[in-house]
Amino acid sequence: MPALANAGGLSYELTGLDGALRRNALAWLGEAPDTEAERQNFVASARQRVSKSLQALGYYRPAIDIEINREQPQWRMTIQVDARQPVRIREFDMRIDGAGRVRSAVRNCSPTPVSPAATSCTTATTRSCATGCCPWRSSADLSTPRSAAAG
Repeated sequence: MPALANAGGLSYELTGLDGALRRNALAWLGEAPDTEAERQNFVASARQRVSKSLQALGYYRPAIDIEINREQPQWRMTIQVDARQPVRIREFDMRIDGAGRVRSAVRNCSPTPVSPAATSCTTATTRSCATGCCPWRSSADLSTPRSAAAG
């Protein structure tokens, strides 16, 4: 079911999104404008607002089509969105610089993933080292010396 907003000189309809994606896009779009100047700004920023709302939930490559019927005094805007697939992180590299790197909680943890399998955050790999700072190290890595685990 499309979302419909109406105020002043513009009504808009948002289609193609469901659940959290839809709620977030509607929150980013906000209420339809009351004045002609607000209406112009709303129309100019609608694509960016929808895009930012989806980025907040991990969708960085949406297809957004906007159609505007500029009948006076009431404009009608249709925003059709295909969120596509969310971006998934496959690998990361964490470096700790500054004074915090000398703390024992940080020093006892490997600053880089021990193995590609350990970079995925599953229940098995989210067990952290004794200091609670290494979500990428599995419990099996804890019994292996750092030099052996890195090789």
